[in-house]
Amino acid sequence: MPSSRGSSNSTGTLWAMIIFIVLFLVVSVVAIMQLMSNEQLKRERDDAVAKFNRLAKPEEFNSVQMMVNGPRDTVLKQITNDMRFMSELVLGEVGSDFDLAGSRNMVERRTQDIRTQMMETFSELELEPLGESADGRFYGFVPSMAFLMEAVYNLRSKADLEKEQSEQAKKLFEIEKKRLDDEIKKFQEALLSCSQYAEREETEYNLLEKKNTDNYEQTFNLLSEEITKKDKDLNEKEALIQAKDEKIQGLNEEVKNYRERLSQIQPEPDYELVARKPDGYIVSVVPGEKLAYINLNRKDSIYRGLTFAIYDSYTEISNDSKKGSLEVVEVMDNISKCRITASDPINPILEKDLIGNLIWSEDTQYSFCVIGDYDFDGDGIIDAGGESRMRQLIDNWGGTSNRTVSVDTDFLVLGHKPVLPERPSDEDFDSQSAKALEYNQILKEIEAYDNVIKNATALGVPTFNLDRFLHFIGYYQQARSSRL
Repeated sequence: MPSSRGSSNSTGTLWAMIIFIVLFLVVSVVAIMQLMSNEQLKRERDDAVAKFNRLAKPEEFNSVQMMVNGPRDTVLKQITNDMRFMSELVLGEVGSDFDLAGSRNMVERRTQDIRTQMMETFSELELEPLGESADGRFYGFVPSMAFLMEAVYNLRSKADLEKEQSEQAKKLFEIEKKRLDDEIKKFQEALLSCSQYAEREETEYNLLEKKNTDNYEQTFNLLSEEITKKDKDLNEKEALIQAKDEKIQGLNEEVKNYRERLSQIQPEPDYELVARKPDGYIVSVVPGEKLAYINLNRKDSIYRGLTFAIYDSYTEISNDSKKGSLEVVEVMDNISKCRITASDPINPILEKDLIGNLIWSEDTQYSFCVIGDYDFDGDGIIDAGGESRMRQLIDNWGGTSNRTVSVDTDFLVLGHKPVLPERPSDEDFDSQSAKALEYNQILKEIEAYDNVIKNATALGVPTFNLDRFLHFIGYYQQARSSRL
């Protein structure tokens, strides 16, 4: 019995050992499998951490996680929703099959096009490029759009102002157009009236032309005969004038010959003395006041401003006997009051002294020939308009003046002979140039000057130079004082 029991125990132990070994093996396999599972999990954890770090940093993840709307939403879902919202904002409505990567590419293309158009718009509007900073970074669409809206508002305000100005200009244009339309209407009415008048005139003209055409040949013949007759008369008159000129020239030669023969028989008369006769005398002299009274009065037709030369009463009248001059300042019924303009203290002016003026005469109008250049103030420079001044002086005091000598000429007042300038060169001597015209005019003046002297000598006309003339009319002192 003991052997059986011992054998049972051994068998139990063996089974226990087998079970232990089997369990040990099972545990070992399970442990190995668990260890291998942990390594796999650890590797997966490390891969997950690396992927998470590639997706976002912890602080970025926490920041995005705060934007999650509910506990059931994930961070990626929130980001996807945000990207969808931004895509709708940029692209408009997107479909249910929203693709994050595709939408991102489309947004980039669309925004790039918009950025390019925006920069071109800024350039066209001459605005500063707000869309992009100096370092190339884009400011963003909202600031750029805000800036663009402000620019658009300014442009709209400017456009409104220009529109208002345009409306005002349009109103002014309408007013001006109405005025022009009225004027055009009046002009058209006047044109119509003129047209009607022109038609009437044309009708009358045609009738008159028809009437004149019928008598044209007869009128032409009559006019031709009249012209022929006039030409014949003109030729006869020209021949007669030429004959008279030749006769006058012959008579002048005869007068000259007679004068030469007469000068051999008797001495040449003193023309200055022959031409002189006293016009009056001094009634009284006011001592110390340079005043004198003369016997000429209102009945003698004298006037204020008339001058006289004063001569000694006991000598013959000549330029040498002149002792002063006076000017009439007041004309009265019986006498006239005068201002003494020149006197000689050694030979004072006295009562009964004679007075005379070569131009003035109470009963005779003398004719003077005036030609040449004159220097009234005696400064050695020819006065501009001197000949005109001499004529005016003679005309004012009752005489007449011209530039030619004839048998009716009483006196010749001869100025300086005109000076002929140097003849212009052949290149400048064009017949119509100013220099040529001036040169030819002076040549004519010199020729006229020489002819006057020749005729005056032939006719025996008394000749005075400027100084002697001014002395004889008592105007020498006033002419010289004009220089002051």
